[in-house]
Amino acid sequence: MLLSMASIRQTLRSLWNTPGFSVMAIVTMALGIAVTTALFSLMYAALLQPLAFPDADRVVAINTSWPTKGKTIPRMTGGDYLDLRSALKSFEAIALYGGGENGVRTGDHTRFAQTFEIGPEFFRVLGVTPAAGRLPGKQDANRAAVLTVSFARATFGDAGRAIGQDVIVNNKPYDVIAVLPDQLSFPEKAEVWITGPVDPDNQNRSSFNYHSVGRVRPGISLRQAEAELSTVAARLAIDHPDSNEGKTFRAIRLQEQLAAPVRSTMLFLFGAAGLLLLISCANAANLMLARASARTRETAIRVSLGSGVGRIVRILLAEGVALGGGAAILGLALAYALTRAMLPLLPANLPHAAEAVHIHGAVLLFAVAVSCMTAVICSLVPAASLQKVNLADVLKQSARGFVSGGMRSRNLIVVAQIALCCILCVGAALLSRTLVALINTPLGFRSDRILVMYANAPAFQLPEYMRAIRTFETALGDIRNIAGVESAATVMGLPTGQYGSNGSYLVEGVHIQAGQDPLKMSWPRDLPWALFTLSSPQYFRTGGIRLLAGRDFTDRDQYDAPFAAIVSESLARQSFGSADPIGRRIYCGLDSPKPMTIVGVVSDVRQDSPASSLQPEIYMPFQQHPYFANELQIVIRTAGDPNRLVPDVRNSMHRLAPFMATRFTTFSQMVEDSMAGPRFRAALALAFAILAMSLALTGVYAMMSYYVGERRAEMGVRIALGATPGSIVSLVSRRALWLALVGLFIGIASAAALSRFAESMLYGLRSLDFAAYFMGAVTVLLVVAFAGAIPAWRASRVDPTVALRHE
Repeated sequence: MLLSMASIRQTLRSLWNTPGFSVMAIVTMALGIAVTTALFSLMYAALLQPLAFPDADRVVAINTSWPTKGKTIPRMTGGDYLDLRSALKSFEAIALYGGGENGVRTGDHTRFAQTFEIGPEFFRVLGVTPAAGRLPGKQDANRAAVLTVSFARATFGDAGRAIGQDVIVNNKPYDVIAVLPDQLSFPEKAEVWITGPVDPDNQNRSSFNYHSVGRVRPGISLRQAEAELSTVAARLAIDHPDSNEGKTFRAIRLQEQLAAPVRSTMLFLFGAAGLLLLISCANAANLMLARASARTRETAIRVSLGSGVGRIVRILLAEGVALGGGAAILGLALAYALTRAMLPLLPANLPHAAEAVHIHGAVLLFAVAVSCMTAVICSLVPAASLQKVNLADVLKQSARGFVSGGMRSRNLIVVAQIALCCILCVGAALLSRTLVALINTPLGFRSDRILVMYANAPAFQLPEYMRAIRTFETALGDIRNIAGVESAATVMGLPTGQYGSNGSYLVEGVHIQAGQDPLKMSWPRDLPWALFTLSSPQYFRTGGIRLLAGRDFTDRDQYDAPFAAIVSESLARQSFGSADPIGRRIYCGLDSPKPMTIVGVVSDVRQDSPASSLQPEIYMPFQQHPYFANELQIVIRTAGDPNRLVPDVRNSMHRLAPFMATRFTTFSQMVEDSMAGPRFRAALALAFAILAMSLALTGVYAMMSYYVGERRAEMGVRIALGATPGSIVSLVSRRALWLALVGLFIGIASAAALSRFAESMLYGLRSLDFAAYFMGAVTVLLVVAFAGAIPAWRASRVDPTVALRHE
């Protein structure tokens, strides 16, 4: 045994007799362990936790890619899917899916649920087993539904009772034939799956309307599967050169694809947490070094009486392990609390975020490993300094030999603390300035005082869609008469919202000639691209979007009237240059081959978030595009707090359409939610920087106090010989300043080298932003100056007679 039970008891008794040191060391290490473990828990849930499907490593997403353009999208066309399904031999099955939030009616109640239409092979690809019922096959096309256990319980009271019930989506009934465990939900947050046709309805090779997944056969590698996809893509490029030339397909493991949007964020934050852990280790090592220094004479006597240096090192390691064990317990508790506290701040696209609050085996193993590493590092520093002790000098001259070596070690530790703190402060400054830049970015619209109601009017055939349009028109009239409403409009494609569409468009006279049928012609390659938005009259007024030329939509822009369109200034500039676009005609691939006459031009808006670029956009009257006009947002500009109008608007809508699913939010909240990722990164980076500065402050203060204490006699002599308090303060402060400058130089150089990893998270500034580096350096310098000021002031007030008598 490395240590006997008596030695272990002696170690614990020693720590118990120095409660101040023990508590400080445990808390310091626990902070680093807690932050690192909490971030690892989030990272494990988002990036590393295996999917719940059997043989999940064989489940892949099939994406469409254009290698020469460096472009890949996570969708494919219906026509390409049919060819891949018949040609691929490396896959057991492939399947399409698509959807999102939709109104689901059960009995006399309708509510929004995450609903996805799936192909017949979808669940075979995932390889899942239902909790109740049977999974759908080809015979269940267009008529079967599968629910999650949570949805079934909330709706029918029990998962088993859901089998055989009906759910109605878009006025079409589906028979519930299976219930899946919640952990098998895919896409994440899916609650209802409805079976679509065996073959996709839209087989156009230029409409990327579907997501696709596949299961690779056993024994087939991902590289072999991708090689076959490339072979089929090459053949399709020959068979369909207009749509498929330059196009190929990529197979990416599903877990990797789900984690891709948040991978850089999680790795960046985990790296920042690792730096904070190193600072915690440095602080704890400093504490243990000070304790070892105070016990140098005791240690020397032990060695002189026959106790080997190895035994002393084992005792130090035992103390470190004991402290590390206490820090691990406290750190795990803090990590659990910290993870729960972070959940409300997490971006909506973070996969399996709720799973992070559970201490998985991998997370527990990680916490134990981090605790052991921390304990060993903190023990080895004083143990290494012990090797340099001159025992004869220690016994003759108190502890000078060790003080010298110990001080050098403590200086190095403080410099490392300052450098690491500088890296975190620069990172926090970069992300904070990014967040400020996003908040101050002109959006092109006004989000204040706007209530947003998501509304889904069920419809399946054209008469039902036209009925939905009339319902929305009537609802707008009723809502505009509610006290406190200034204006109201409907829209599909509200900025930062969930609905929207996009695609290519044709300009008459450029891409298509007058009288030519776009459905009977070969569309040119590299057509211009735009966002497609449906809206009603008053939408631009309600949203604060400026009308630059022409007119707004009116109630005369109905389904049987000539089709109209309003374009953004980016589209006008992209397709018409300096020419006037009013009166020109364009076509788009939304839902109709009819030409649209441009009647107005409006200012650009940032559609996805403040970080998104200004993109060309085509606005169309929602009455003229009924197949996309049953799932809309109603935007209501109010005179005061928009939330106060929710009951009145909900009651008005329920009286008009009792089976319509509705959900309320505010436009301001939607914009806030669109910045959840940058806000999360900035908040955590700032919290890490504050913790790092606190630890650095205590570390510098402890080191300077120790320095002043060891040179107390020298200070007394200097004062006795006429040194002024100012010169003493300057002498002590210069040492702190020298350490700070060395640490800042290393920290800034390291931050500059690491900044390229943060480039994708920055907006409106470069990774080598001078202001961010200046802010970080000045903040660290002020912290160091403050930490060294008190010991310097105390040194200037040393009483020479007391100091010399003590020596």
